[in-house]
Amino acid sequence: MSRPAQDGARRRRRSWTRRLLSYRERSLVVTRAGKLFVLLTLAVGFAAINTGSNLLHALFGAQMTLILASGVISDAMVGGVRIRRTAPAPLVAGDGGVVEVVFENRTRGRILLSLRCEDDPEAAGDAPIDVDPAYVPYLPPGGRVVRTVRARARRRGVHALPPAVVATRFPFGLFEKRRRLGPGAPALVYPTMKEGAQEAGDRGRPNADDDRSRGRRARHGAFFALREYRRGDEPRKIAWRASAHAGSLLVREEEARGLDVVTLHLSPGRTGSAPFEAAVARAAGAARRLLAEEGRAVELAYGPRTAVEAGTGPHQLDRILSFLATCGSSDDPETAAKGGEAAA
Repeated sequence: MSRPAQDGARRRRRSWTRRLLSYRERSLVVTRAGKLFVLLTLAVGFAAINTGSNLLHALFGAQMTLILASGVISDAMVGGVRIRRTAPAPLVAGDGGVVEVVFENRTRGRILLSLRCEDDPEAAGDAPIDVDPAYVPYLPPGGRVVRTVRARARRRGVHALPPAVVATRFPFGLFEKRRRLGPGAPALVYPTMKEGAQEAGDRGRPNADDDRSRGRRARHGAFFALREYRRGDEPRKIAWRASAHAGSLLVREEEARGLDVVTLHLSPGRTGSAPFEAAVARAAGAARRLLAEEGRAVELAYGPRTAVEAGTGPHQLDRILSFLATCGSSDDPETAAKGGEAAA
């Protein structure tokens, strides 16, 4: 039997055995210590029946009480908590980022102990994002605790965080009670930023005498036009008088001087195509180098159109990476069957 078939059969066996111990999105997993304790309890019960010893009957009753109490208390722990998992910032394919896990105690008079939030092992499978477990030892009544954990992303795009469960082995570690949570929140995954020998933006830059450098927006130069303010624009470029007349913030754009603007060109392609994914990674790496390290003005052309207008700074890098994260999807009108190559 192949490995995927074995994994599927094992998953089916687990789901069949857990149906007997599952209800209302809850499941019960017997730990190794719990199995030994249950076997010991059964042995004491049979011995009590065969011998009629009152001491064994009392011991058997105490063991059964521990088992029942473990189930009731653990159910109260996982049932009284509300959990949200969100990515406060975009992740990066091949690297990842951080995910915030918020634990909230919905009860007003009960303390919650030893709670763990992790990916649902029954539903995660080949999810594009993996999130590390988050653990809270103590949650007061009505309290709120935030944990920050690492997450790893396999591919770029907009993906939902994997389904999660809240679990606890409190109070005795005999059983692990789990409760399935709702669907995961969406997270934006930036492409891998590859630094290669042939990077987008390394060729075709206009020089000071090139006619292509005239009539283009740049960081410095003669006045070119006014446009609406975008987050990340330099405050000193705001045209206050024109903004007062228009009723909204307007920013002065200046004509390019030679090397001030670098255009990254990306030919349309389809998500998943190896050449296109490599081109996207090269474009992302070039954008990071030009904007973050060299402080240049960069714009991104996708096929025949300008996808991201020229800009500078970290917000411009976010705009370019956000576009690169989703380009090439099935609903992209310029997506082609062939992969693209990045150049400038």
